Amino acid sequence: MPQLTATLLPPLHDNCVSTNLVPNGGFESASSGWQISGNAGITYNGQFGPQARANSGNLAMALHWPQKDGVKASFKRTISGLVPGQTYYLGYGHHTGNGAHLPYYECDILVKFDGVNFDDFDPFYDPNAWWQYRNRMNYVTPTHSTVELSFVLTCQNNPASFTLLMDDVFLSACQK
Repeated sequence: MPQLTATLLPPLHDNCVSTNLVPNGGFESASSGWQISGNAGITYNGQFGPQARANSGNLAMALHWPQKDGVKASFKRTISGLVPGQTYYLGYGHHTGNGAHLPYYECDILVKFDGVNFDDFDPFYDPNAWWQYRNRMNYVTPTHSTVELSFVLTCQNNPASFTLLMDDVFLSACQK
């Protein structure tokens, strides 16, 4: 019987690990550099219950439902110094801090980068997000050297209140 060998190749994103180009992506300088709207804000570990903790450090961004004065919970910032046409690796973690277990596709978080809707995810879809952070990673290619990165929470109906935490937003250039 012939012997088979396998060679494990490193994941493609290993070529993208470098300096985080998102200033204060871990929110350890509170909201510095971020524009916050609606029912969103910086939270410290345990503020909304024992499960509501930052992924790293002591602070995270909290997106709360219900809306505040009809304004969706959101946060955004400008990122400068990018190379148009260069591939970047964008990642962020999300975690359900507290509140109701909602049906799938009741709520979503829309992520925009450089004017493009590139991720629209249901934060309740992964049941593990109740116990730990779930990391989402995407490849993005800006068309401008300065871009806006935004996260907006939307719900279809008016579900019971909850708090979602987001942390460790990072962007790093990929090697070709």
